[in-house]
Parts: sequence; structure tokens; C-alpha cells
Amino acid sequence: MVLIAELERVTTFRPNFGRLVTYCRSNRVPLAVVSAGLDFAIKHLLRMKGWDNLVKLYVAKSEMTPSGIKFTFPRLQDKTSLSVKDDLVKRYKGQGRKVVYVGDGIWDMDALKQSDYRYAIKGSRLATLCRENNIPAREITDFQEVVSALQYDLTP
Repeated sequence: MVLIAELERVTTFRPNFGRLVTYCRSNRVPLAVVSAGLDFAIKHLLRMKGWDNLVKLYVAKSEMTPSGIKFTFPRLQDKTSLSVKDDLVKRYKGQGRKVVYVGDGIWDMDALKQSDYRYAIKGSRLATLCRENNIPAREITDFQEVVSALQYDLTP
């Protein structure tokens, strides 16, 4: 598929995402990617790295139809949720879990605000919004920063 080949060529994971995957697997911490991106592309890229069985995906399902691509988004569990992202945070928090959230866009704001550990990608729209609205979030450029913070914060 030409699209997949092009995605492989131009797409990279943020630095040290693999270390986050390893940390989460080793410590039995669920790791999820929640995205409005193309499900088949994200699945393929995770599979290329061998992470497909280690990362839970919450993405819109894409389906080719005669009129184009049709997207079906996951059903929200909480009717007060604004998106799949904040819905998932509510679900994990409702199970008594601590939630670590890393985001970069405006649609991450509601989920980030509800999370216990908040990270915004440095230079992103989300980082700017957090600063402008005095919402505490640690700005990061590399997932090793998240791993280091988790090792420090979550060590008994």
C-alpha cells in the first residue's frame, strides 16, 4: 500500500516512546494511545516496532466505502464526556487508578485537566494553552522525561 509505505518513511515516534512502552510493560502499567488518526496506520506503525500487543489503542475505526473513508468512533461510556480522550481518563479514574496523560493538541485539554500526572509536548498548542490558562503541566520533548518522573513519583 503506497500510503503505508509513505507513512513508514515520514513518521517517527517521539524520542524514547519505546522506553515508556518497556517501563509500562515491566511495571504492569496499562499504556494506551488515544487518537483521531488513521487506525490502520497507527496499528501498522506499532506493529513495525513490536509494540502492537503492548499498547492499547482507542482510535476511530476507518472503513473504505465507495464514497470514501468512513470513520466510526468508540462509544463514550460517560455521557458527560466531550471526547474519547476524557472519557477514557474518567473510566480509569473511576477504577481508582492514577492517570498519566501526555498530549499535544487542543482536544487533549479536558483529559489532561482530569489526569493525575500531566505532560504537554513542548512547543505544542496544548503546552501554550496550559501556560495561558495556568493549568499545571510539565512540558516535555522526550518520553524518557515521563519514564524518569514515573520512576521517581511512583516508587514507594
